[in-house]
Amino acid sequence: LSMLFPDLRLEVGANLLLLITPAILFYSLLNVTNSSLEAVGRVRAPMASMLVGCIFKVAISYLLITRTDLGIYGAPLGTVICYAVALFTSLIIYGRVMGRGLAIFSSALSPYLTAFAAVICSRAVYERLSFGLESSLALLISIALAAIIYLALITFFGILSPKKIRKMAKYTNSG
Repeated sequence: LSMLFPDLRLEVGANLLLLITPAILFYSLLNVTNSSLEAVGRVRAPMASMLVGCIFKVAISYLLITRTDLGIYGAPLGTVICYAVALFTSLIIYGRVMGRGLAIFSSALSPYLTAFAAVICSRAVYERLSFGLESSLALLISIALAAIIYLALITFFGILSPKKIRKMAKYTNSG
């Protein structure tokens, strides 16, 4: 993190980034859900779900920052809750509009789990390498290893297969 935050307190920056990380999952699932709602003609539904999420963010962030011992650490937690509430709201709207749920979790869970496994392995390698190498070199090696592990896992679990690549190519070729 010293590459990202050379003049700031690393501990604070690292903890804030760690706390906000789950928001990535909720946001990416929200993006897919809201795109699906827009595709079926419900263009105002994403705005409604984001409005509900924003209201929760303001209220939760205020409470967590000012009324608890969390202080500034309440802000990223408010963001995570915002996206979780917005996703939940969009999924409810989608279920009512379509008469069935969106299979977003089953299709998104495997890539997230493989990414998580790659990050855990990368972190373990970094911790081992950082004792004998310069931290920047250890970081670059562990990032490269994470990419290799991720590609291997998505291939092994069939998330990425030659058949899927051909199918994507068929829909993306302009010729």
